Amino acid sequence: MLLCADAQEQNITIIYALGIHRRQSEQEQVAIVGQDIYQKYQCIDHDKDRCQYIGTTSRGTRVEVFDQVVRSDVIICTGSIEYHYFAGYTGGYKAILPGVSSYRSIMANHGLMIRDGTSPGNYNCPVRSDMEEAGSIFGVDFILNVVLNSKKQITGAAAGHPVHAHRVGTQTVDDMYKQSIEPADIVIVSPGGWPKDIDLFQSHKALEHVKSAIRPGGSVILGAHCCEGTGNEVFDKWMNMGYLPEEIISRLEQEFILGGHKAALLAKLALEFDMYLVSGLTQKTAKKAYFNGGLSLQQAFDKVSDKYRPDARVVVVPYGTSTLVEKVSDILI
Repeated sequence: MLLCADAQEQNITIIYALGIHRRQSEQEQVAIVGQDIYQKYQCIDHDKDRCQYIGTTSRGTRVEVFDQVVRSDVIICTGSIEYHYFAGYTGGYKAILPGVSSYRSIMANHGLMIRDGTSPGNYNCPVRSDMEEAGSIFGVDFILNVVLNSKKQITGAAAGHPVHAHRVGTQTVDDMYKQSIEPADIVIVSPGGWPKDIDLFQSHKALEHVKSAIRPGGSVILGAHCCEGTGNEVFDKWMNMGYLPEEIISRLEQEFILGGHKAALLAKLALEFDMYLVSGLTQKTAKKAYFNGGLSLQQAFDKVSDKYRPDARVVVVPYGTSTLVEKVSDILI
């Protein structure tokens, strides 16, 4: 498309919108775009420490964008659309904020997650609304977002205006992945394999997407490999402090800290449900994150099913990061 519009190959740059996540290896960069594209075009990681101030949103978020993006004449945002536990959905302007924004911008935006209205599948939530205002201040020319199935095959696409096209894509996601059920005694959930279960920081998202499927006082078993451990230094630090769930929630309410928010969200879930983690993490690490750990999937299931026999209701969600499960009463209200 770009070449047909007379763009020159040497003037096209592909930027990996990492936000605050770790920089990628060359192998990971190649895996995303393919060897041919990687060799033909300049492909670089976002650098959160090289951002320029553009403006400020009505909610007070400073819009600071990676200087390489700022210097570009045409901005095209790509990516996939799926549910996001505090931004409603991925895709759209999310490629700008947090994708290619400064740490300060990301902190301010993500701090809005503690406000009312935050939930997966809600594009009117505070974080998404702030993202879209920031994106409109900066300016994006075009988006191309896709919807994937469980085999990572493209089943839908939305292109054009960063908001209007995005909304078309979210409807496709809802049609494919939103489910309503009666709450269950036991929910077994997987994020959906690598890279969605690369660490505990990422794997937690699956819990937020299925929590409505768990009855009050029920049990959830999270199966996630977590080959890169907990995934975030601040998250790890907060868990190692040994706070009770109530204490860690109170700390976040007093001061929002990115990374600490993940520990607080797990603490909230632990107050509502009995949580088990089947992963490569040690039992000690799982316990710090309010999970019961050190068990195989079968052992965890046997342990929790004893509590509800003989009439336990069990729900299995193999692609928890992609699926949004709502209880029937939420749909009927």
